[in-house]
Amino acid sequence: PRRKFMADTRPKGASAPEVAPTDTQPPPRETRTWADDPKGKKSSLQAQYLTLLSAYPFLMNAAQSALISIAGSLTQQVFFANETAEAGIDVFPILKFAFFSAVIIAPSSVLFYGWISKKSWSTPTKLAVEW
Repeated sequence: PRRKFMADTRPKGASAPEVAPTDTQPPPRETRTWADDPKGKKSSLQAQYLTLLSAYPFLMNAAQSALISIAGSLTQQVFFANETAEAGIDVFPILKFAFFSAVIIAPSSVLFYGWISKKSWSTPTKLAVEW
């Protein structure tokens, strides 16, 4: 339903009253971030991460994907390497996999899950049946 507004009570042809301009500006809106602490304490690492995540979601997703792939590659090389392989850590595959995760995997997963969320599918079974 539409709201009914009060009718204009001015006589026909009368102009609206002029309002004097004010020199004062309204106070700026207070912007708070996750890292703000009202008690003045140092913010936690989690609060800083959440602030960055809300400010730069795509970039943080890429960085997070790269860090997870680096951790996985390092774990594989340290704990599950063949005895025939050279001792030590090979940096090139780690960096290659991190770059691939940050540039290819993270953006494509963001786009894919964004596309899925726009669909009416709520379960993997519905996705498989309706696709």
